[in-house]
Amino acid sequence: MPKTEPLTRGHKKKARTHRRLIDAGVHAFAARGARITVRDVADGAGVSTGTFYNYFDDIESFVDALALELLGTVVQEVAGSNQPDPARRFATATTRFLRFVQSGPDWGWVVLRLVARPDTDPTLLDELRRDLEQAHATGRFTLAPDEMAVDLIVGLLLTSIRRIAAGEAPPDLPRAVVERLLILLGLCPTEAQALAAEAASPPA
Repeated sequence: MPKTEPLTRGHKKKARTHRRLIDAGVHAFAARGARITVRDVADGAGVSTGTFYNYFDDIESFVDALALELLGTVVQEVAGSNQPDPARRFATATTRFLRFVQSGPDWGWVVLRLVARPDTDPTLLDELRRDLEQAHATGRFTLAPDEMAVDLIVGLLLTSIRRIAAGEAPPDLPRAVVERLLILLGLCPTEAQALAAEAASPPA
């Protein structure tokens, strides 16, 4: 097995600076949305614009990286939970994903741009497939977790994201979408309604 080289002081400093840029980006995007600039991020992180460009090519690539990191955090929180029911994990992850898009006026357009990029990290879809496969294997879902099923789910999510981004979605859209997806996947309407409402409820 190859040895893993320990992180040097330079690597650690670079990781800290990257973290500061991401944290500054979260605050800047929340305040300014798509009007965010390199200067906003650099000032928030306490670094020069030149330092920013050591990490990112431009503001668009930064925002894409920011969105991927935040979405990845959502996915990992759900995947790392102690929830044994894959149907509940699916409902929770999907609800949090849509609520992330609702959290800022421009996140929807960023996510849609990310989806259209061929080089976007497939990890998010991998987690979706894993939950679908486990739910089907345990009999929770009846719809086979093939590519058509994934396309149906992603298609509905993208349509919902467009509605949110365009300001055309009601506040409870995540709950309604999750309920319909659960029915599509094979849950009875009563349980689908209950799980969607549970996922939409604030954590205790």
